[in-house]
Amino acid sequence: TLLIGTGHADAQTVVIDPGHGGGDPGAVGCSLQEADVVLDVSTQAGELLRDAGITVHLTRTDDRFIELGARSSFANSRGADRFMSVHANANEGTPATGTETFVYTSPSAASVTLGQAVQDDLIATWGLRDRGLKMANFSVIRNTTMPAALAELAFINRCDPDAGLLGSA
Repeated sequence: TLLIGTGHADAQTVVIDPGHGGGDPGAVGCSLQEADVVLDVSTQAGELLRDAGITVHLTRTDDRFIELGARSSFANSRGADRFMSVHANANEGTPATGTETFVYTSPSAASVTLGQAVQDDLIATWGLRDRGLKMANFSVIRNTTMPAALAELAFINRCDPDAGLLGSA
């Protein structure tokens, strides 16, 4: 539910980018692979948005790898009003917990609004530690032409509660 209830009902076309895929499983932990989890979350979010009358495109709909540049080009070519990249976090050592959302290092006001709304909704829904809205130079949010954010939903290598939420329908 990354975009429902965020106050962005005016968005007519949303591109959701399930991170990783194919030969790049992303982070792995607690018997889960990031690429699988974020594809499931993205597919479910897409269905909810379609039910709300929003046009939704996913950068991938199966287990394949899409180059980073192709992900933002896909969104730009669809004339998307919003772009959301979906990921699961991991760290070395003692597993961390929480949710964090990123916008580009010199974000538009609309990207900041989108990123903060997504962050707030995820915290309200899952109740994990609020790691905040942050800025980063990630390719997919740097090279999109519409408001864009990248959410790190939870830590896949922290089995309880983070990965428990990631692995739950």
